[in-house]
Amino acid sequence: AVVSTQSTGGLSISDLLYTILPMTMSAVTMVNGRQFPTDNLPAAVLCNVVGIVCSVTVRVSILIVLLISATRMIAIQFPFQYHRITSTRSVLYCTLGVIWAANVLVSVMP
Repeated sequence: AVVSTQSTGGLSISDLLYTILPMTMSAVTMVNGRQFPTDNLPAAVLCNVVGIVCSVTVRVSILIVLLISATRMIAIQFPFQYHRITSTRSVLYCTLGVIWAANVLVSVMP
């Protein structure tokens, strides 16, 4: 149950970021009546940051669903060793360390 809660928490954060950021950018664009000018440095940086965050959150959502599926497969395949294999610490490290950090690095690199 702890594994599912941690994975679902990471998935909800990722989906929430993916929903809020583009909606905010769209709302600002509609209020201004035009898109952000790309020659303005703060606006260009903001657009790049929103693009990177959206890219990261899409990848993270996919990989967390993969992690949830893998833990379910382990529960079916190895029912007596499930709690030892999928400890709270291992799932937390996998979710935070591997999935989030790797995707941030991949999205930021040129």
